[in-house]
This record gives sequence, structure tokens and C-alpha cells, in this order.
Amino acid sequence: MLLLLAAFAVLPLALPWLVGRIGSRAFLVAALVPLAGFVQAAALTPQVLAGEIPTESYAWVPQLGLELSMRMDTLGWVMALIVTGVGALVMIYCRWYFDGKKAGVGQFSAVLLAFAGAMYGLVLTDDLIVLVMFWEITSILSYLLIGFYHARGASRRAALQALLVTTLGGLAMFVGAVILVVQAGTNSLSAILAAYAAPGSTLTGPLIDTAIVLLLVGALSKSAIFPFHFWLPGAMAAPTPVSAYLHAAAMVKAGIYLIARCAPAFAFAAPWRPIIITLGIFTMLLGGLQALRESDLKRILAFGTVSQLGMLTVVLGYGERNSALAGLALLIGHALFKSSLFLVVGVIDRQLSTRDIGELSGVGRQAPTLATFSIIAIASMVGLAPTVGFVAKEAALTSLLEGGAHAEALIPLIGIVLGSVLTTAYGIRFVWGAFWTKKDESGAPRPVTEWPDPPIGFLAAPIILSALTVVGGFAAPLLDIAFSGYADTLPAAGGESAYPYHLALWHGLEPALFLSLGSIAVGAVLFWLTYRRAPLRRILPFSAADVYNATLRVIARIAVWTTTFTQRGSLPVYVGTIFVVFVAAQTTAFVGGLVSGAEWQIFVDAWQTPMQLVVAPIMILAGVIAVRAQKRYTGVVLVSVTGLGMVALFATSGAPDLALTQILIETVTLVAFALVLRRIPSRMGEHNASVWPVARAVLAIAGGATMALVALVATGSRVAEPISTAFPELAYELGHGKNVVNVALVDLRGWDTMGELSVLILAATGVASLVFVTHRSDLLSSAISSLPTGATRTRRPLVETDEGPRPRSTQPGSTRQAWLVGGQRVKPENRSILLEVIVRVLFHTIIVVSIYLLFAGHNLPGGGFAGGLVAGMALVMRYIAGGRYELGAAAPTDAGRLLGAGMTLAIACAVVPLLFGAAPLTSAVWEADLPVLGHVEFVSSTFFDIGVYLVVIGLVLDVLRSLGGEVDRQAQELRDRQGTGAVS
Repeated sequence: MLLLLAAFAVLPLALPWLVGRIGSRAFLVAALVPLAGFVQAAALTPQVLAGEIPTESYAWVPQLGLELSMRMDTLGWVMALIVTGVGALVMIYCRWYFDGKKAGVGQFSAVLLAFAGAMYGLVLTDDLIVLVMFWEITSILSYLLIGFYHARGASRRAALQALLVTTLGGLAMFVGAVILVVQAGTNSLSAILAAYAAPGSTLTGPLIDTAIVLLLVGALSKSAIFPFHFWLPGAMAAPTPVSAYLHAAAMVKAGIYLIARCAPAFAFAAPWRPIIITLGIFTMLLGGLQALRESDLKRILAFGTVSQLGMLTVVLGYGERNSALAGLALLIGHALFKSSLFLVVGVIDRQLSTRDIGELSGVGRQAPTLATFSIIAIASMVGLAPTVGFVAKEAALTSLLEGGAHAEALIPLIGIVLGSVLTTAYGIRFVWGAFWTKKDESGAPRPVTEWPDPPIGFLAAPIILSALTVVGGFAAPLLDIAFSGYADTLPAAGGESAYPYHLALWHGLEPALFLSLGSIAVGAVLFWLTYRRAPLRRILPFSAADVYNATLRVIARIAVWTTTFTQRGSLPVYVGTIFVVFVAAQTTAFVGGLVSGAEWQIFVDAWQTPMQLVVAPIMILAGVIAVRAQKRYTGVVLVSVTGLGMVALFATSGAPDLALTQILIETVTLVAFALVLRRIPSRMGEHNASVWPVARAVLAIAGGATMALVALVATGSRVAEPISTAFPELAYELGHGKNVVNVALVDLRGWDTMGELSVLILAATGVASLVFVTHRSDLLSSAISSLPTGATRTRRPLVETDEGPRPRSTQPGSTRQAWLVGGQRVKPENRSILLEVIVRVLFHTIIVVSIYLLFAGHNLPGGGFAGGLVAGMALVMRYIAGGRYELGAAAPTDAGRLLGAGMTLAIACAVVPLLFGAAPLTSAVWEADLPVLGHVEFVSSTFFDIGVYLVVIGLVLDVLRSLGGEVDRQAQELRDRQGTGAVS
């Protein structure tokens, strides 16, 4: 089981590539994994039926008690068969559904297979916290699947709606799970349920009842039970295979599974039955009524699914032995017939490009096979013999009839009968709408819809699923034996002396049979009364979706009001607010310390090194002049002087790493400021004059004085030995490096660095989002192809010979050497051949130096941050020398890919140790004695440093592309428009 779970996690990584190679046939390869899961579950059938529970476990995070524990009891076995069996058939179906399509299919196949793996883990794991993790993974993956047609607004809205609703329920469920885990002292779901059900259990009281309600909120939201039902019909914007799998056999079954899993223990808790019965019955009736109002085949099935999920909730959550037996039969029957019907709709939609029953006529006569098996599936949904639906429905009615006149049995019984009436009506409506020959208003037959025959492979999955509903009906005695293992864990309605019900195709003429036949007859009459009429779209003037949309609008308005109130658009106000809060908070702390009589020891040296006497006055003078500067660029340069002064102080204080990093940051920052200053007035106060100069001066002095006082007091108040004294030893013993600073960044304080990487990525994304208007794609490298023929690097020799091709000129009659590709796009008056030559010669050397700093940083000054900044400086040189097109040639990749790859590496360094039972970010070292090289050590934290390296390069590239290249492009467009206007 764990091996299969790993396969579900690994194979999706290769599917996009495989789809690119063999197209939609890759789905057949993907189907092998769920097929293997189905075969394994089937092979374990003898053990499960014998009462054994196959288990596998791996201690994932022992410190937290988290285990990848797989436990296949009867309920888990049934769910595993559904998830893997239907999943394999849907994968096979996708081979023809996506035949000829390429855009996004690779990603879709990977996400669909990963979703199947998440569901496989969800239904088999015994760790409650891990179950919640799989739960949320399915929500995220379903968001990607529902939003497959991301260019359509309806798909994006439906995906977001499903994500918000199910994630909100999942968060509530997580809180309930934490309460149960803490109170029970174990993560094992089976142990928690056993402890709750044990006589004299201490797991009682309002807190446990609250946890149960929170678990139900998660289950009901996942299974689209009122008031969360509205997300499921909206999710029909997804491709049909998604609807067939997620919304019939997998995702919506997750909530039903959780209810069935908890029912043996929680069914008699005070809040359980009122919630389950009330919301389940209401959902069943609401979904059935709405299904009769729909004209889209897929939405008919969607609301029908909502209705039957309500029925499943009631039957499986009722908490009685016979109802549990009926519930499992209903669960497997629903997965079969509803998946089949969704796939049938997919065939119709793929062949005719419509699902509207008003546009379909006479399809049944042209596609008799498809129509026949659709009718079989509808018969199972309605509850006609000899299908498994008939067996399950009769068992459910009988189990509730045994409850007598008690309200807890009578109300569900009435609700299920009424729901069955509606199920029959919309079931017949589906068959009539999809396959019948319609008549126009005059009573004459409408033209028959032309039907192109689909490939037989396209029909295989719905035919197999539909046929299995009949097989299940005849195999009812075998299902009874299989499902009894779960049903017997619940008490019988009449106590131990009560007669245990058995699944069978024929029980004789009993009350449940007449109730079933009566509901079918009334349902047929209801269809006959309504099929020609156009019913009202709504019973109430609003729907749950309207409430959801109104809630989002209220949240958006509150957000706008809050932003308008707090974000005034003034940088001085923001900075001033920060300093005011800082000064006020620290002053309060100082005053409180004085009042309490705290003793402070302040030790002040005039200087530690002679360099401080030289550098400090220069930094102070530069700061004072910067305040008085009238031009922005002058102020930026003077501020950089203070930064360069820090370089000198670091270098003379035994911190070469800090000095190297500081000078690189100052240089990159100066370039970034220079890029920004091109688009704003050169002199300060031209548009918005500085106000309140005295207040600014007072605040600045107060901020500086407060910071100085904090530094003096903090350094003199230490009472314990600083941890930094142990860093050299820890760096060598734990991080296997001699450079304390770098080892601390990538190992000892790796979590801090990961947080800083996140901030860098957010900063780069924020800058790009502000500058790029419609997209942030890499258009620069692709634009190189528009340069004159022969201007590429591969066609120009570094050394010109008589035999080789002659150098391309930049202009007619010119013999200039094209040292940089993008230099040909630079105006002659702005171009420097000397600079191009220098950059061309130095660029690769600087890149090599950056790589050296990356790998040498573990033991010598350097590291990923410094190396990334050096590589970024090389890109800065290419941009300055050759403009934005040269930047595209120097880095022909998207900055987002570098940022993502770097962050992925960093996260992998945190996650991979967990798989081996170690703490996150734990480093491993490999040592070897190699010929010539001698003793070689490699530390796994180097991968983390490579991630830092890529993130820093991506940040610099994003800044150059946005503040440099994109600003250049926008300025060029503005000049072109102005020139066009002048000519016209």
C-alpha cells in the first residue's frame, strides 16, 4: 500500500513529458497505477473477508507522532476498490476524450493521477492528522482539475468556489481533529473511535461534541450537503472525466467515507443524528427538485448527485447495523451508475458539442448501445431490479421500517421515499432528454440529431460501469458477506435479538418493495406532469450560491474600506507610522524598566579599530548631506556611501562574508534605484513638496536615538552565555563546514533563510506585478529571433579568419563587430563598443566566479547568496551594455522559473529528511577519497545553497526585466505613439 502511494506520488511527475511524447495514450500508462491498486485490493479480499486487517506503517515524523499508516478494513477495502477501479476506467476513458488535444493535457493527466493517489491515501490512512492532510490535498488538486479550462471565467469561478467551500470545511475539520487527538492522546483514528465507544470512556463532554460537529462540517462541505451543496453543480464546468471521477466516485465520497468511518462510535453522540438526518433529508429533496428544473444533462446529474449524497449521508450516518449494510451497497452502486452516466454525457458532448436536452433528439435510435447501458444505469439509480441499486434501496427502506414509529426512523423513511420519487422523475427526464425523439409544439417529431459513431474504446468505461450494476444485483449475497464486516460493528435497531438483514435480490412481497414500487410510479407520474412545462428556476428568491457571492462581495468591500483607510498612498506616512510605533513602544519599555528599578549596565568604547575613526565621520557626513540633497540620484549615491562604509567596517572586523555581501547588495540596490529614478522627476519636490520638515527631523532624531539606546541597553543586559559562541563548533560538527556564516544560513538557521527566500520571492513578484500590466512572460529572449540573420552567437566566430564567415555589420557599410547580440538594437549614440567588449570578455568569467563562491562558501567566504549576487551583477552588465534585448539573450528563461526552482530545492531540503525519519533541514555528508582530488566531502545543505543561488539570480533578473526591460518597452511605446501623433 505504501509502495502504491509512492507510485501515485512519483508517476505524475513524468506524465507531462509522456503526454508530450505519445499524446493522450499516456493516460493508458497512468491507468496502470490505479489498476495495480485495484488488483492489490482484490488480492487482499480473502484476508479482509476473514476479519483480518492488512496494515502497513512508516514513522514519518516520530516527534509529532505522525505515521503513514495504511489500514485496510472492510470500509477501507470498499473505498479502495471504488477509488482505484473507477479511477483506472476514467483514465482509460480520457485516452479518447482528450484525443487530438494538447494544450494543458499533460498537466491535467498528472493532477488527475495525483488526485487518485490522494484519495487512495485518504481512505486507507489510520492517522487522523495525515487524513486531514490528504483531505486538503484533494481540495487543492480538485481546484486545478475543475479550473482546467482556465481561459473561461466560469471555470475559474467554479474552481475557486469549490476550493473555498471545501477548504473552509477542511479547516473546521482540522480543528476538530486536533481536539480529538489531544484529548485521546493518539493520532490513530481507529484508536480514537474505540476509546470513545468504550464503556466508561473519558472522551465525553461539550469539547468532544464540538470536535464531532467540526468533523461533520468538514464531511458535509466535502460531500456537498446543504448548506454547502452549491459548489458541486458549479464544478460541472470541469471536463467530464473530472465530473465522473471526483463528483461521483471520489472527492464527494470522502465526506461520506468519514461519516461512515465515524458512525460506529459517534452515531449516538448528541449532535450527530439531528445534523445528519436534517441536513441529509433536506439536501436530498432540494437536489431532486432542482434536477427537474435543469436542461443541461450534466447539471441534471450534478443536482441528482447532490440529492443522492444526501441519501447516502442519512443511510450511512444513521448508525444502525442494517442501515450501514444498505449504505455500503448504496455507496458502491452510486459510484458505478453515476460515474457511468457522467461518462455517457461526456461521449454525447464530445460527439455533438452540446448537452442541452432541447438540442438533442433521436440519439437513442442512432446509438442504441449507449442508450441501452444508460438506461441500465438509470434503472440502478431509480432502484429497479435486478440492479444493485434495487438491492440497496430495498435494504435502506427495510432498515428504517424496522425503527417503527420513532421520529429518528420515520423522518428519514419519509424523506427517502420522497427523494426516490424525485430520483425517478429526473432519471426518466435524463433518458428522455438524452435519447428520446422530441416533438415540437405542433406535435410533429423534431429533426433527428446527427450522431457520429465514437470509437469503441470511448464507450468501454461507461459500458463496464453500467454492466457492473447488474452484476452487483445478482451478486447481492456475496456483497452481503463482504459488507457484513463493517455492518456488524454497529448495533442492530432491535438489540442483539434483532434479526440481521441480508442483502438479496429478492426478499418476497414486503413493505419495502411496495414503498419502492410506489415511489417509482409516483415519480413517473411527476415526470409526465412536468416534462413539457418550463418550471420556475427557483422556489426562493435567492439561492445558496447567491449567499456565497454576496458574502464574497461583503468581504471585498470590507477589504477595500480597510485598504483605503490604512493605505493612503504616501510612502512618508507609512515610514513615519513605523517609526512612531517603534519609538513609542521602545520608550514605553524603557520607562517601564526605570519605574521597576531595573539595573542596566552600559559599556561604551570610543572605537575598536582605527578604521572606525576614518569611516564613521564619512558615513555621518554622507547621511547629513543626503538629507539636504535636492536631486534624487544624488541622495541615492550618498546613501550608498553609508553602505560602502559598512563594507569597510565589516572587512576590518573579521567579517569578510558580510563585507562581500554588503558591497554586492549596495551595487545591485544602486542599479535598481537608478532604474526607478529614470521614470520620476530628477529633483525632489517638483510635484509633491516635502511637508512638516520639523516634525520629520524630530522623528528622525528620535528614531536614531532610540535605536542607539536599544543597542546600548541590549548589549549590556545579557545575563546568559550567547549561543553564538558555540556556532563555530556547531558549524563544523553539525554542518560540516568552516564558514560559520554560510553554515548558519543554510543549516543551523535554515528556517530563517527559508523565510527570507519567501520574502525575496514575494518582493520580486510584487515588483513585477506593479510594472507588468497584462503579463510577465519572457518576451525578450524570443525577440532575439527577430534580429538580422547571422546576428546570433552561434554564427559569429570569436576570431575572424579568411575562411570563416565575415562579421555582420550593425549598419550598412559598417564593419563594426557585433560583440553583443542585443547591442544592435541600441541606438548608435547610446552604444559603447568598448563597454560591449569588456562585458563580452568578463561575463563568463564572472559567472564562473559566482559558481566558485557558491561551492566554496561552505568553508571559505562566499555562499549561495553572494554567488547569486555576483551572477546578478553579470546580468546587470549585459543589460547596461546591450539593453533589454541583450538581457533576453543573456538569460533566455523566465525569472519565475528560477525563483520557483530555487524555492523548490530549499523546500526539498526540508522535506526529504522527514522521509528518512530525521528533522527538517538535517544535513547529510558524503565522504570519499578520490584519485588526484584526494579526500572529498559533500554536504547535502549545498543543495539548499543552490536554491538560494537560484532565488537571488531570479530576483535580480525579475528586477532587471521589470524595472529595466519592461520600463524601456513602455517608454518606447510612449515615444512611438507620440511620434505617430506628431506625424498625423
